[in-house]
Amino acid sequence: TLIIYGTSDNLISKKSVMYVYDHLKCKKDIIMVDRVRHQVFKSNKKGIITDYIYRFITFNMLYQVSKKKVM
Repeated sequence: TLIIYGTSDNLISKKSVMYVYDHLKCKKDIIMVDRVRHQVFKSNKKGIITDYIYRFITFNMLYQVSKKKVM
């Protein structure tokens, strides 16, 4: 699970985000995007965020493939 949170979010509090993150029982990561509001893809940092999402997915796909055993 990847959580992306803008530190200037006016809809969801950091406390709520951290609660969800802390209670997830799976592989997880969180990105705190400085000075970005709720709609992170409307910010000037959307390229960096998209890049991170791509790397997160790619890494986790490779991790899943490496866990499979060949019989």
